[in-house]
Amino acid sequence: MVQVALRWHRVAPARQPTPDAAWGTVDLATLPPDPSLAALLPPLLALREGVLPWRRSGAATVVVCADPSRAIRTLPQLEAALGPVRLARAEPEPLRSALSDLVGRPLATRAERRLPSPASCRSLRGGRLARWGLSGAALLLAAVLLAPLALLASLAMLAAATLLLSAALRLAALLTALRVESADQGAQVVPARLPIVSVLVPLYREPEIAGTILARIAALDYPRKCLDLCLILEDDDDLTRRAVASAELPAWVQVIVVPEGTIRTKPRALNYALPFARGSVIGIYDAEDLPAPDHLRRVAEVFARRGARTACLQGALDYFNSGRNWMARCFTLEYAAWFRVLLPGLERLGMALPLGGTTLFLRGLR
Repeated sequence: MVQVALRWHRVAPARQPTPDAAWGTVDLATLPPDPSLAALLPPLLALREGVLPWRRSGAATVVVCADPSRAIRTLPQLEAALGPVRLARAEPEPLRSALSDLVGRPLATRAERRLPSPASCRSLRGGRLARWGLSGAALLLAAVLLAPLALLASLAMLAAATLLLSAALRLAALLTALRVESADQGAQVVPARLPIVSVLVPLYREPEIAGTILARIAALDYPRKCLDLCLILEDDDDLTRRAVASAELPAWVQVIVVPEGTIRTKPRALNYALPFARGSVIGIYDAEDLPAPDHLRRVAEVFARRGARTACLQGALDYFNSGRNWMARCFTLEYAAWFRVLLPGLERLGMALPLGGTTLFLRGLR
């Protein structure tokens, strides 16, 4: 039982304690939390509410947080997991670091291994790949030395066949895309109840655009009670974290900080944030995206129209500065052909779709 670290203020029993006078203070820098207690609390609760079991004090568990007057609403959940609880205050930065080490890192490891090993590059063996690469290089060298003209002709035939197959696929997609789908016909379908949409926005070293994406999401014509914006930050990105912390975030925005791990990729950040999403529809935007005001309503309408057999929707991307120069116009034409011709055609042909990394919406498991 540690008494030095806790300064419990005496409060007259005749009056209700004020928030500033009723809580003890814990210095996590000198007295770190007990790691075994952190495992007793659901990790999402700890990270979302910023609460961390510190140590036992008699029959009670001392739970530290940055703002006990706010964390008091979680007492029923805390006591269900830990038994009797006493709240104490801790400085925000040491608390964030302790939460990241004791709670966030196990979730980050789980995010890295969310895909089963046989379907992941984790199962690739470096030695086997090196042997296959050396064998292929040896065969190519032998072909160059022994039959260079035959090798050149074979490669030319292979390139020509690949181009012909690609052109045939694009033509089939074009002809199929021109056909009107019955699933897209009829009167507009309005969902009986709009789904909660969780929009995941990963940010990395983009402090100047953090406020922009907030303004763009705020401009969406979607009920705020059905909107769950998740800003995903990396723990070593101090600039973006400070920019987000300085902004006034509405209640429908949550900030998720991804702890350091063995890799740092966008899929890992999205996997880490996925358990925090509370929506039945999960969307992904990039920081520079400029969605149309009715975008989320159209997503809900298409999901309602298509039914449960439609698992995901890929939004069509455009350049909003297409008239700026020749290069921008070329990219705009490429995007138009990809998102408005090829992908719809592949979908109607029943082929696998190469989904993009943004403006993508999936049905959640909830």
